[in-house]
Amino acid sequence: MVIDPEGTRLPIKLDSTSNGEYVPYATANARAKVLGLNGAKVYGISAAEVKKHVARDAVSVEKVEYAQNPQPHFLTYGPKTRREFLRLNR
Repeated sequence: MVIDPEGTRLPIKLDSTSNGEYVPYATANARAKVLGLNGAKVYGISAAEVKKHVARDAVSVEKVEYAQNPQPHFLTYGPKTRREFLRLNR
């Protein structure tokens, strides 16, 4: 794991199978910091309170409903063939 000596960047775990390339590996804790729990500290609210409100927002409710009864639709919008695409420019 490579860690910035100043502690200003997220730790990066190196993947040993990547031929020496750096492959970022974000832990759950790092993702939580990046995706909003740092803001909770700034505004003086607890992480539990943030999670309570996020669980009730519209996106989370839709996500839970879809997970319980997934019925994907395969509708596409816009041109489906080259001819339909070229007809748009007329």
